[in-house]
Amino acid sequence: MSTDDPRQVVIDYLSDKKFQREKRGCLAKVETILFLKVKALPNLHAYAVRYTSTTDQQWDEACLVQNMNGSWRCSSGFRGRTEDRFATTKEERVKNGSQPWIKVSATEESGYWFIYGNVIANNYDIASIRMVSATSGQIEEDETHDGLVLFLSKCSLPIEFEFYGRTPITGGGPARRS
Repeated sequence: MSTDDPRQVVIDYLSDKKFQREKRGCLAKVETILFLKVKALPNLHAYAVRYTSTTDQQWDEACLVQNMNGSWRCSSGFRGRTEDRFATTKEERVKNGSQPWIKVSATEESGYWFIYGNVIANNYDIASIRMVSATSGQIEEDETHDGLVLFLSKCSLPIEFEFYGRTPITGGGPARRS
């Protein structure tokens, strides 16, 4: 799929049967596609969307769209059922305890990190997440939306996440997670 409108590329990708999305139960009903977040650079856009599939399941998906020679194309993405986005394993709960943490999916594309995550708030009121490169000190911040964060960044690894609430978290400063 390619077009001059990056949002339309996402809509076409999510609702096109040729990508075998129907077999996986994640073929979107076009009228249900909701754009939750966007990060836009001149030739690279990241979108977080929520939609209902033709099997009546709700899905959250993050799509990376690139402008390649004047045409926008969907190049990668992450998908999960909306109801499963906060599911955790016993090992994750033991490792992270009662502090907030983030489950992320990430890939590097065209020199940028595309990072999509769900915040496991553990009863904290998380308003934003700050991503900090441990080597370069570069900082990027994103407000949470329904526990969701989205980054499109040239940050260098390793990275840490700092959690910010409307009131201070843990001793007046940010809670950090690597």
